[in-house]
Amino acid sequence: MTNGPLTVTVDADDFQYYDSGLLQCSCYTDISEVNHDILLIGYGTMMIGECEKPYLIVRNSWTKDWGMGGDAYVTLGPSRDCGILLDPFQITLP
Repeated sequence: MTNGPLTVTVDADDFQYYDSGLLQCSCYTDISEVNHDILLIGYGTMMIGECEKPYLIVRNSWTKDWGMGGDAYVTLGPSRDCGILLDPFQITLP
């Protein structure tokens, strides 16, 4: 990411069961349901069958034993991104 990582708030209910692959949250999240801060550190695409799926790479604070070395690949798209894009926050230093 060009300007460094972003802090994002997510609905972490589905995060507790993630260990690898592409995380797709189970339902739509609105701003009142977000409950956990993580870092958005990158993005990419992954082939699933014949479809190319966009994802965001996030880093959690639950140690490197969680997910894929402390990171997760989260589906990018309406109702499946755990609320990641609802309230991003970036600090700009002079």
